[in-house]
Amino acid sequence: MTAPPPSPSPLAAAATWRAVELIEEDGPLDDTAALRQAIATHPDDRGRLLERARLLGQRLGLDREWTRWQRLDGWVLLGLALAVAAASWLLAQGLLGGGRQINAVAALFSLLGLHALSWLLWFCSLFVRWGGNSGGGALLGRLALRLTARLPLDRGPHALQLARATSDVLVRARLAPWVFGGISHLAWSLSFTVLLIGLLAGFALRAYTLGWETTILAPDTLAGFVHASGWLPALLGFPVPDAHALQTAGMNGADPRAWAWWLIGSVLVYGLGLRLLSAACCVLAWRKGMRRLPPDLATPYARRLLARIAALAPVQVLDEERPHTETQTVPYAASSPAEGVRSIGFELPPELDWPGPAIAGSQAERESFLQSLAAAPPRRLLIACHAPSTPDRGTARFLREAAALAGETALLPLGPAADAQRWRTWLAASGLASIAIHDDTASAQAWLEAVGATAP
Repeated sequence: MTAPPPSPSPLAAAATWRAVELIEEDGPLDDTAALRQAIATHPDDRGRLLERARLLGQRLGLDREWTRWQRLDGWVLLGLALAVAAASWLLAQGLLGGGRQINAVAALFSLLGLHALSWLLWFCSLFVRWGGNSGGGALLGRLALRLTARLPLDRGPHALQLARATSDVLVRARLAPWVFGGISHLAWSLSFTVLLIGLLAGFALRAYTLGWETTILAPDTLAGFVHASGWLPALLGFPVPDAHALQTAGMNGADPRAWAWWLIGSVLVYGLGLRLLSAACCVLAWRKGMRRLPPDLATPYARRLLARIAALAPVQVLDEERPHTETQTVPYAASSPAEGVRSIGFELPPELDWPGPAIAGSQAERESFLQSLAAAPPRRLLIACHAPSTPDRGTARFLREAAALAGETALLPLGPAADAQRWRTWLAASGLASIAIHDDTASAQAWLEAVGATAP
């Protein structure tokens, strides 16, 4: 078994698998070569299914699309974060750039209101399945995925299927709220960083009168709210307006500096701090939940593919008399030991006079012939080909698979003798030097008859 190629990230592999499944809803893809390569490089069912999806994804351009996303997603996330930061900056300027008298409690609700609603929606989505459980309150994360997929810069034909597949995989693995939420938390964290810089600059360079005003609330109500909300920032050293002054004098009853630091501390703790803590939780949940990303092998789609793999997979043969010996791989389940001879024409033009059976080279014909070899492996196999033709990777794959099912294999290039040497050089360069070359039909016939059988 050959060594498998480097694996993509777990999310990329799972998303490619799901994208191929979505594409095949319109009709199955030609995957015989991909299945055989997957069988040759992976010993387990899940690895074979993911390898098949990877190979088909390469053919469909899904790997290029994923690489495009990796180039663009950073810019998309930065753009979204800067948009939120710009809105926060304008909000700060609106609060500090007009009059010099500010209701600090109203300013706090203005700065944290939308953030609090968004965070609560995301937190509820961790426990309640709604809207496909795609991450309620994580609008920025879902928007980032959609924008990345829809940007026209070198977009592939299956970009939308890959975006849907990525979302489906995250929902199935119960990671959508964590992934999309983590993206939103990072964007909000940047916006609060910009907002705090704006508040510090505004309070440092201009003199404001901060306090609180109310028409229907009792002074004790707002005083209690200020001290309750200032408790946690106070642990970090931020001052809290004096309770007695709040209850007696209202707007002008406390030091404006204490109000300013209370507002800054509250935004820092309940805004930036909460978002950074939530982002850290998302990272931990992602690392813990990555094991749920691989596809479910119990789905009807996976079971159909596994049935096809079982029909093509090698049979592991164990010598019962020596049960501890190493198993050997048999390419196909042969019904009898190698005996007799066979000859076949491979991709011969109509003008060539070939008396025996021939195949035109279609995938169905190749598969049928290989299955017949597996059912009755010959002692010697002669393959006649068109000498002037140029061999390709498909020819090499067919010769390699056919030679694995016969005791000995030889090639007979029909045409100019000079081209036979070209085929001999190509066989050596393709790792098929074990396949002999016959320069003429007489020597090939003698080679077949040397085992005491008549060629069909």
